[in-house]
Amino acid sequence: MLAHRRCSFTLTAAGLLMARLAAAQSPASVADTSHFRALVLPAPNEYRTGSGRPGPGYWQQRVDYRIAATLDAAKNEIRGRETIHYVNRSPDALRYLWLFVEQNLCEPNSVTNVLNQPPLVFLGTSFDFSCQGFNSAPRLESLTIGGREVKRTRYGTTLRIDLDTAVAPGRSVDLTAVWHFNVPPQGGGRMGHDGPLYEIAQWYPRLAVYDDVKGWNHEPYIGAGEFYLEYGDFDVTLTVPAEDIVAATGELVNPEQVLTPAQRQRLALARRSDTAIAIIRTDEAGKPALTRPPAAGAQTHTWHFTAHNVRDFAFAAGPTLRWDASGYKGILIEDLYRPSADKWAEVHRIGHEAIKYYSEQWYPYPYSHATTVEGPVEGME
Repeated sequence: MLAHRRCSFTLTAAGLLMARLAAAQSPASVADTSHFRALVLPAPNEYRTGSGRPGPGYWQQRVDYRIAATLDAAKNEIRGRETIHYVNRSPDALRYLWLFVEQNLCEPNSVTNVLNQPPLVFLGTSFDFSCQGFNSAPRLESLTIGGREVKRTRYGTTLRIDLDTAVAPGRSVDLTAVWHFNVPPQGGGRMGHDGPLYEIAQWYPRLAVYDDVKGWNHEPYIGAGEFYLEYGDFDVTLTVPAEDIVAATGELVNPEQVLTPAQRQRLALARRSDTAIAIIRTDEAGKPALTRPPAAGAQTHTWHFTAHNVRDFAFAAGPTLRWDASGYKGILIEDLYRPSADKWAEVHRIGHEAIKYYSEQWYPYPYSHATTVEGPVEGME
């Protein structure tokens, strides 16, 4: 009986050894890349169900921004001051916060400049997310809580703030930042300028996402890639050269100060029109006397926008823009382009049909307007 047991044990050990050797040499040991492979997902909990839907304890953080910024085209510089109101809805006390400071994308010796990554080719179109030789030296002049400078450590396009007092669950904190940077030419990452036409994204310090799956999501930004951001409200004032037209996220709060009576009248008409109405015609584009309200010699105009429950805020500004618009169920569909972009008028029809089709076939478009701007940046939604 004892001999039988010893033999059985020996055979089992040999079998295990052979199985391990076979597994090491088998193609099955190669990582499964099939479209039907099992996904590695978190186990269901009170925050998320097994299907990935929100559970009874689900939460999201909230971040509201109040920003006042100036575009100085002569210096090719954006200067800004912002207040960030961060609400901790998580069950965790947060001893530190993470910010994105993507303005550092093209600083000397940045990861993006060192990598000099090749263009991304998508559906036959080349997207160059490198800095194309541009070097800048952005500066976060101050970052304070309650008037006191915070301890901060920067890692490229991310920045960690160590707090004197943790943000407890259900509590909030206000940060004030003052900063400036130069805009890269012809599209660096997701922003750039072509002469006096500016398309601006990733332009203000903003909070990274803190969630129940990973905690802080603070992967560095190197030009390509999409964005995971918290929702909140934005109150933004943009001071730009007096001749500029501005398109931006959110609702324009002060149209009487920055649009002519003719433009306001045309916009009202466009909201009820299925076809494009010229808010600024080709023969008016680039002529401030026709497209800007009287400013008694002022060198700048300040545009004021608000947006509610959005993830981000972007804008475009330029002096020689044509502007077309139409409406669909209260949504303003608009596009702005330089008259030299003679094929661009077709974009308006495409945009209007896309909003209409997907709203009727899939899900109603949830925002007040959809704006497309012709310019140097390969793509920024």
